[in-house]
Amino acid sequence: MKEKTESFVITGEDTRLAYLHAWKPKVVMGGEAKYSAIIIIPKTNAEMIGTLNRAVEAAYAEGREKLKDEDGNVPELSEIDTPLKDGDTETYGSTKFDGCVFFRASTTIAPGIVDKDFKPITDHSQVYSGIYAKVSLSFYAYNKGRRGIAVSMHNLMKIADGEPMWRNRTPESDFR
Repeated sequence: MKEKTESFVITGEDTRLAYLHAWKPKVVMGGEAKYSAIIIIPKTNAEMIGTLNRAVEAAYAEGREKLKDEDGNVPELSEIDTPLKDGDTETYGSTKFDGCVFFRASTTIAPGIVDKDFKPITDHSQVYSGIYAKVSLSFYAYNKGRRGIAVSMHNLMKIADGEPMWRNRTPESDFR
């Protein structure tokens, strides 16, 4: 097991998940199939936002060697791709997350999914886009043509149900 560092974060109970692919990996933009989620943190949680910013900085410091260009130069953090997005000014596709910070986290390994009592959740209908969950994450540097900081998702702990996001319409709602 990898040692916990400042680049490892567990989000708080006010974290909401969108575009959640926790049960079956999905191919995004022609890449490798991954389990993933958009992690949404309200800006009112300044402590968590600070923790996330420190995780980005820690991943940058830990990954300096990986971030070097062909001449051995390390770009400034402000010059590379970073994961944290301002939901008031940026979107994920056509979705806007007003009043929040958001970012994508993914993994090729199925995340562990538990309830607040650490009991595994196996009912797929209980884990969907819109739930509130704690998420364990690792921030890391990458250099694959572009350089930046990305986020790996490890485990999910469902905290509460939330208003479903982007759920398909039901026949009842369409035809009654």
